[in-house]
Amino acid sequence: MKDYDLKKNYGINLVEYEVLFAAQKGCCKICNRHISEIKQKTKRNLCVDHNHDTGKIRGLLCDKCNR
Repeated sequence: MKDYDLKKNYGINLVEYEVLFAAQKGCCKICNRHISEIKQKTKRNLCVDHNHDTGKIRGLLCDKCNR
């Protein structure tokens, strides 16, 4: 994701995304699969999980867990 998209969609910048990514050690917050495993099957990054009512960010999820 690009910095612009993160700011527009979630109110965070790329540095804040990277802080979340590092805090989760590159793993999905729900299934705990590492990004290296996820990218073997899909080419996607971890998605920003957020509350649609409040906008509060809950963490980063793989595409499967995000759906």
